[in-house]
Amino acid sequence: YLEGVFRFYSYYDTIAAVSKGTMENNRENLALLFDLPADKFTYINNSINIEQILTGANENIELENCFTQFDGVKFINMGRMSHEKDQNKLIQAFAIVKKKYSSVRLYILGDGDLRVDLERKIENLGLTEDVYLLGQKENPFAYLKHADVFVLSSNHEGQPMVLLEALTLGLPVIATDIVGNRSVLEDKYGKLVENSEKGLVEGMVSFVEEGSPLIKFDASEYQKEALNKFYSIIY
Repeated sequence: YLEGVFRFYSYYDTIAAVSKGTMENNRENLALLFDLPADKFTYINNSINIEQILTGANENIELENCFTQFDGVKFINMGRMSHEKDQNKLIQAFAIVKKKYSSVRLYILGDGDLRVDLERKIENLGLTEDVYLLGQKENPFAYLKHADVFVLSSNHEGQPMVLLEALTLGLPVIATDIVGNRSVLEDKYGKLVENSEKGLVEGMVSFVEEGSPLIKFDASEYQKEALNKFYSIIY
């Protein structure tokens, strides 16, 4: 299916990726293979709805008791339950962290084809009181606001909106070191870790023991730059 999409790229004047890293990756892998001029590739960062994120975070909604009545470290993940997002790897890593620290929990927002597999994984690891699949939420931002750290375990990302949303709320971030995640965090807004179970364990352990030296993410400045880039390409 993707190959069919790529073959249509020759008919377009510009091919815009959602981040600089993704653009470079696409240019390297697609230009020669599909006979595309290198200068046809550009990028426009995703824009974010700052008002919606902040308003949602402050909305007075009822959160689950397993979330509000826990005083330890709350790790949170949000996304489609799929091989690309790889919550399976995250749960396995969390199981190791849980053996080291008793007062930690993992919450996963979202749904998908792998939900049953993840539920089985949680049960087999004896984590039914420690890992909670909270499902799809109309307003996930209230959960992000009350979590301690966002963990993204993805194997593939273009430019992950969830990282931008978490950063807008001032939430510390741990993310696998892949092109899309690196394009957002830039090695300064959060902790990039090896894309493996071991890497996620090290990131979570580091947060529990040392916290996160957070460099403030300026959402308004980011939005301004993203829109200016969009308008410069369109016009």
